[in-house]
Amino acid sequence: MPIIALAFAGIILFAIAYQDLKTRSVSWYLFPLLALSGGALTFSELRSPGLLLYYIAINCGFLVLQYLLLKLWLFLRNGRNTTVIDHSIGKGDLLFLLATCCFFSPVNFILFYMLSLLFSLLLYIFIRRWHFFSGDFKTVPLAGLQAGFLILVLPLYDILKHPLTDDIWILPKLT
Repeated sequence: MPIIALAFAGIILFAIAYQDLKTRSVSWYLFPLLALSGGALTFSELRSPGLLLYYIAINCGFLVLQYLLLKLWLFLRNGRNTTVIDHSIGKGDLLFLLATCCFFSPVNFILFYMLSLLFSLLLYIFIRRWHFFSGDFKTVPLAGLQAGFLILVLPLYDILKHPLTDDIWILPKLT
């Protein structure tokens, strides 16, 4: 991985995590910068703009499917059409997930998505239990916690020599 793009992504992720944990809001311009740094990292490995756009489209399609399933579940549960964004998930959380679509191949993205949600849930329970941060933690600072998880994941993939853009290393383990 190019060290400059990785460092740039790390700085942006740290800023997202800090802002979300501290103030429960994130500056909007960090999300396009994160998407650009993720796209640069992915393109440096793929060297194919078509394949990069294909991966982004599949990952965004996965998020749209998640959104529609959440909307359906809330409709069935409440018996009426309810707003999902800013009710069940924040705009910043959604923008963060859309930006992370640029970092991963489809299987790696789904793996990141599931593990980051588990990481966020466990860390949120830990934070709430021991009151480590001041501020409002009645809701999960999902974008900040997932940004912290991605800060840990990016160097780990590089150290383990498992590219973020190649599903070959994980597919045999899943089947």
